Amino acid sequence: MMQVLVVGASKTGTTVVSKSIQYSIPKAYYYMEPRTISEVENLSNSKQSLVVKILYSQWRRRLNLFNAIALSEIEFKPNFKVAIVRDPRDTVISKMMYRPYNFIINGATRDQVDRWLDCVRRKESAPESLSVMRMFEEMSTIFIAKRELKEAIEDEVNYLDWVSSHKENFFVLRYEDFVADNVSSLEDYLGIKLSISRDVGPYERVQRTRKSGNWKTLMLPDDIDFIRNNFGPMLERHGYDDWCLSEKSELDPVHGTQYIQRIAQEAFSVVYKNRGIGRNEPCPCGSQKRFKHCCGELTS
Repeated sequence: MMQVLVVGASKTGTTVVSKSIQYSIPKAYYYMEPRTISEVENLSNSKQSLVVKILYSQWRRRLNLFNAIALSEIEFKPNFKVAIVRDPRDTVISKMMYRPYNFIINGATRDQVDRWLDCVRRKESAPESLSVMRMFEEMSTIFIAKRELKEAIEDEVNYLDWVSSHKENFFVLRYEDFVADNVSSLEDYLGIKLSISRDVGPYERVQRTRKSGNWKTLMLPDDIDFIRNNFGPMLERHGYDDWCLSEKSELDPVHGTQYIQRIAQEAFSVVYKNRGIGRNEPCPCGSQKRFKHCCGELTS
């Protein structure tokens, strides 16, 4: 019986890594993001193979409980533990693109989403005109949720520091290695051949590029100067010491507006389903269209 705990910050590849491990273990059960200590403790009674994924981001205000789970200080003591790390510059971009999903779940309107899409379209059409710092500022204004690039990078560095402080308890997997299929060390640790499947089932929305190094084409020199001045030694301490941008700045709409439209459509569908609004009913956004032709189909 194999029981594997996968920990990571949000948008570090925890879903695809944990699902790949699950597919590699016969009849393994998957437990995604338990939110309470009792949920995790109950897993100690399981007599089957399982893969459990928990997010540092969801527990950082209860770090003592997160430590109890991750460091096996409770009854649930998995055979294997994997901690995932990812370049903070990639992570903050991935989170920025995904945040509209959570904003919508918490009440954001179609108008706010459209304004954010306009911002991302400007980046797609004229990449050099809009820094990631400026995009963070516009997102904060549109969704009335203050969040600066500095704060976002700081959160990721804090997680890297946490992993570094407890690395003797885990196999530390770099997301960059995983997406490059450099997984032999992980396979040796787990004692299994890792499945080639990268299917995440109902969690497809969490995947955007499935690549590393996106910061090189999305960020501008001002972004890099800012991050390096504030966090250079910290990132380099964790092995992220490359500061070279690509010659051409660009944002593929597949990874920008089209991705946001897809996750926004799913988020609005969740919200309106919870309100009991059918797809053929008038859209609550006030457009006078049916929901399925409005917020239920964000394709414009």
